[in-house]
Amino acid sequence: YYQLNVIPINLPPLRERYEDVKLLIEHYLHQFTKEHRKQMVFSKKALEQLLDYPWPGNIRELQNMIERIVLICPNGEIAPDMLNHVMPFNYQKQNFAPEVFATKEAPAPTPSHPMTKTTLQDLEKEAIVAALEKHNGIQTKAAQELGMTARQIGYKMRKYEIDF
Repeated sequence: YYQLNVIPINLPPLRERYEDVKLLIEHYLHQFTKEHRKQMVFSKKALEQLLDYPWPGNIRELQNMIERIVLICPNGEIAPDMLNHVMPFNYQKQNFAPEVFATKEAPAPTPSHPMTKTTLQDLEKEAIVAALEKHNGIQTKAAQELGMTARQIGYKMRKYEIDF
């Protein structure tokens, strides 16, 4: 590690590099339309929708999504409603997962009993337990309610030693 760490490079996540997202979208659209022999352009609204997305998977997610758009959508202008077939589940159903999109406030969890814990970890653990109880231990449904992925809730359950 220390042999490689001579000059640390701090690369902010894609969601913090708004100006780069548009350039990357245009680059990958050009690349994939050429590769798949298609003629496509984004409508202004569709491009805005892609620019508003937080890209939690960074450039790989952006690259894969643009290729998916090129493969699935017909030639011509890509409208916002066409993006519903290629955008992630959290984007379509919940309009961004709260822990991913920093500019939106996360909704406060509404457990069946009032929260009395003082630390953030205790509050998080209590919210996870309440959601799991509400959904009879079904992690996927509890994760959706909390704006998390199934993988994230599994990690949190191990971290807080929650057994269901």
